[in-house]
Amino acid sequence: MERHVIIGTAGHIDHGKTTLVKALTGRDTDRLKEEKARGITIDLGFTWMDLTDGERVGIIDVPGHEKFIANMTAGVVGMDLVLLVIAADEGIMPQTREHLAILRLLGVENILVVLNKCDLVDEEWLEMVEQQICEEMQQLFTVGQRNNQVEDKLDNNVDIVRVSAKSGSGIEELRSQILKCVKKQKEMWKTPAFPRLPVDRVFSMKGSGTVVTGTLLGGKIHSGDRVMIYPQQTSCRVRGVQVHEQEAEACEAGQRSALNLVQTDRRQSSDGKFVYRGNVIAPEGSMKVSRYVNAKLTLLPQSKRSVEHQTRLHFYSGTTEVLCRAVPLSCEKVEPGESAYVQLRLEEPAAFCPGDRFIVRFYSPLETIGGGIILEMGEKKERKYHDGVLQRLELLENNLWNQENKCSKEIPDQEKSLQEQISLEKRIMDELESWLSAHPYRRGMPKTVLFNQIGKGKKEQNREIQKCLILLEEHGNVGCIRLQQENSSIELISPEGYKVKETEEISKLREIFASQSDENKVFFLNKVELETFFESARKTKKKSGIQSQDELMEILNYMQEENEITEVCESVYTTTEITLKIRTEVSRMLSVSKVITLSQVKEVFQTSRKNARLIFEYTDRIGFTAKEGAQTERLAGNKLQREQIRGK
Repeated sequence: MERHVIIGTAGHIDHGKTTLVKALTGRDTDRLKEEKARGITIDLGFTWMDLTDGERVGIIDVPGHEKFIANMTAGVVGMDLVLLVIAADEGIMPQTREHLAILRLLGVENILVVLNKCDLVDEEWLEMVEQQICEEMQQLFTVGQRNNQVEDKLDNNVDIVRVSAKSGSGIEELRSQILKCVKKQKEMWKTPAFPRLPVDRVFSMKGSGTVVTGTLLGGKIHSGDRVMIYPQQTSCRVRGVQVHEQEAEACEAGQRSALNLVQTDRRQSSDGKFVYRGNVIAPEGSMKVSRYVNAKLTLLPQSKRSVEHQTRLHFYSGTTEVLCRAVPLSCEKVEPGESAYVQLRLEEPAAFCPGDRFIVRFYSPLETIGGGIILEMGEKKERKYHDGVLQRLELLENNLWNQENKCSKEIPDQEKSLQEQISLEKRIMDELESWLSAHPYRRGMPKTVLFNQIGKGKKEQNREIQKCLILLEEHGNVGCIRLQQENSSIELISPEGYKVKETEEISKLREIFASQSDENKVFFLNKVELETFFESARKTKKKSGIQSQDELMEILNYMQEENEITEVCESVYTTTEITLKIRTEVSRMLSVSKVITLSQVKEVFQTSRKNARLIFEYTDRIGFTAKEGAQTERLAGNKLQREQIRGK
């Protein structure tokens, strides 16, 4: 699968990032009125350029002002090459250092330094600034190496291109260097992940509705695909796709993409919106939502802050920004220049993937102090110094580093396997939705029915379905209910949070059973009698709403699942309270006498001979009684005998 390149800018305010992008592309990325008026970039700007080999690459222009670091961090997600723009007349400035630290902590290593405004200074000054840049980058790029081991990745050399974006001097040489860096980046690419688009912009278009933009981090998203918005877990359909302002059938990994979304479920926020900047668009069931992030945190050596128990921080990953409390798990306090396992307890739920990089800034004053790598989305609050937790996190960290070194030949098989899993998960969710729509009174779809629908009775396919169900349950997409019945149990699968809607028809059926109830008597209603009640309601112009026998059976089944009624024998029902009374009295009778008769049952329950026969049919079915000799006599059944033994 083809993957595309994203180029980004970084650097201090007023060093010429936006002017440089315009010199390369002919387009101004400042789109806001305030940006035009103030002459500074406030939010992310997006455009593209065509390389000399014909490849089209996306460009993200980030703001340089300290107040807009959150916007800058959101723009870094998905960048393959960064143009670090430094004004020759000023050299390295505070936001140059902060941007460079952010890039390093987020794992961006392919950086091309663009020394801008070279026409304003002499050669001696240029050489001094270039030396400063090399020293600064060399120092910063030793931060965050695994186990604090220094790796000299720069070999004391930094690629620097001298330009004047205003006059156009050096722009062609810069284009040539960009092409070389792009080719270098393609050699470094790791295994692509599943389709995932962190949302960096949301807007509405007349006639289209909601549109989101972002950089696709893996896979493909096609027009017509069903996707999910995380962390809300809102189901959507992709109505249309645009890449570089052109309609497309699909967007691919590494492309700046715009998706026109149509909400397909009813969940809505209080302000009527259903997607925000900071959300993630991904396949259903592919991401885990949690407030707990277990991670490896590294603090910058130049930071003046340490992190201890419950330190409040600003957390940035992808386009998400959220407040959190940091809890060191492997030490009492994380000092500048140190690394440690931590749990970041977010103040709002979020969705990330193992291997995602993050930045943390001190709560107040607001300054970047460190960052790291997400190891897992946690289930609960973790305790300090817990050996099992620390061993697990170390194993997860080792696995992530090993995955980064895997051979690229493994990519197609892994991608194929992942796509098959995503496809199966989507099929499961579609089958659930379809089945529950056809059976609105069921609490869930029986797992055996799901296996038959998808697996067609094949054991190997059923095993794959079971694996997917476990993942979907872990991710909070489905819930599993084990429904215990008198002689058996059934496992039901439903979307998480699904509930049967209470209707007038259910209320009517409850009224029918309630109207027959008498504390001293048993009663039974068969299906024909129940249909007669509803027919009578229709004749008196009281709407029953039940349109068929099938619908009646569905409601009866629902009431059984809710343990309100019991089917004593085929198509004959009574309340659960009455069946409890039957089991209690029959058990008592058999504890006194080895054999009980139909006449005795008729007398004890003060009921008709017909009802006494139904009582025996019920107790026979559940194993409380067994026929012995005459049709009207019963002994204790196997189930009752076992209960009596346990009672002793």
